[in-house]
Amino acid sequence: MKYGLFSIALMVSFLLTSNFIYAQKVSFAKDVKPSGEMVGQSSKFYFPKGENNLKMLVNLAHKVGTDSVTYKVYRLGAKDSRYLDQTITDAVKPEWFWFPEDVLIRSQGKYLVEVYGRGSDKIIATGTFSLEWTK
Repeated sequence: MKYGLFSIALMVSFLLTSNFIYAQKVSFAKDVKPSGEMVGQSSKFYFPKGENNLKMLVNLAHKVGTDSVTYKVYRLGAKDSRYLDQTITDAVKPEWFWFPEDVLIRSQGKYLVEVYGRGSDKIIATGTFSLEWTK
């Protein structure tokens, strides 16, 4: 009985945690329709040099609760190093659960995006992607 309750509690905890992690993410695509449908969604992109505009889509399990978010876009380097590539601030509505944003990538590589609410240092969503130039 003791192990049965523990197993149930562990399974419920896992399900809640995995739903939370999945729901608090930034996804990437070549385009996002007004309905929120992503076109060409991936975490790895191959573009001819010069075609470097991606769409980000933030999906939350709760309302964003602020009127502004900040995206910090980091270029990832060797040995877990990261370099701030750009910061984007965007107006949102507090009742939104999801919202898109454009990101202009200047060089190929791996990237990490962290999203913050206005005036907060708490990350509300994250995502990673990579970009390689094609010939």
